[in-house]
Amino acid sequence: NTLVKPYEKNAILIHIKAYKILKTYLCPMVQKETLSSLTQGNFAKEMSISQGKMPPNAVDIERLVIGTFLIDKKGLDHSIDLLKPDNFYDPRHQVIFEAIVKLFEANLPVDLMTVIQELKKEEKLNLAGGDHYIIDLTMGVSSSAHIEYHVRVILEKYILRSLINVSANDIDNSYKESTD
Repeated sequence: NTLVKPYEKNAILIHIKAYKILKTYLCPMVQKETLSSLTQGNFAKEMSISQGKMPPNAVDIERLVIGTFLIDKKGLDHSIDLLKPDNFYDPRHQVIFEAIVKLFEANLPVDLMTVIQELKKEEKLNLAGGDHYIIDLTMGVSSSAHIEYHVRVILEKYILRSLINVSANDIDNSYKESTD
């Protein structure tokens, strides 16, 4: 029998508590992602939620940027190279952005209908929130005038989440260090 050290027990309890919170309150897709991240040592999101904190994000700005990409080619041309799918906090936005990039790289038109069709073809429309959600993304967009600023905000929040994740993993790893 191996004895569990007190700090290991606390870390395990935090992860179990975070998983229970996610299982109760969040969608199944996030649950699967969270279980995967727990087993891979990615604790930032789980620890933040278990402590009653949300990781840094700008979901409203993500909605605006994705909506802009769907209706304004200029905004897409100026900003698509700056972003990656994992820069987005909302998993729906990650899926939608992947479809946008795929169409853009294939030199196909990127608009509301082509993105919805691409997501249907890949059987990811439900993961993206459905066609109504994608249509709603375009409702609040008036122009791409400040798209570069909005993209910088998304990147800033992504960097903050990454720093928290690295720090949380370092903290976890420091507890695992042996004193041999």
